[in-house]
Amino acid sequence: MGTKVGNHTFLDWVQQALRPIMKTNPHIKFSINFEIAQLQFNETFQFLNQLQPLAQQIFIEITERQYDEKDVALARQFMAYVQQLGYRVLFDDVDNLLMHDDLYTLRLADGLKFSQDLIQNNALPDVLRQLTICQEKLNQQDKLFIVEGVNSELQAQRLYDIGIQLQQGYYFGKPHKIEELLV
Repeated sequence: MGTKVGNHTFLDWVQQALRPIMKTNPHIKFSINFEIAQLQFNETFQFLNQLQPLAQQIFIEITERQYDEKDVALARQFMAYVQQLGYRVLFDDVDNLLMHDDLYTLRLADGLKFSQDLIQNNALPDVLRQLTICQEKLNQQDKLFIVEGVNSELQAQRLYDIGIQLQQGYYFGKPHKIEELLV
């Protein structure tokens, strides 16, 4: 997807697979993750325009990284554009909001998905403390707050105990082919 042709091929495949499933299953929500390199291609915008009638069912995720100023400006323009089309935008793979230096761009997003690395590579009490602080900030701004990498009942319960209801991870299920979920 780092090339124009690769991006076009992938997005064309996604659109062909998603459109019929989402039209016949309007209750389904789906996330599509974009890397910053994809935001420079016209095909990305064409893809979003073509799926715009289904925008209420789709979350657009932008993988959070340390970008240079040009990329931050591109991400901001992209976020504004897709939100005008009716999509909700999430920052994905956020490792540490408290250390993030571009809080303006974060405020433009509709929510954050905390990285599984944060959960898996740190002591649970430290993670819970950081997530509690971040959740309070995000709740004040009416943002979605999702924690990825939940792999055990203990993790899920501790997160739930501090008010984090939107969780994702292998504890809840392994990946499935979409056809298996629609049976």
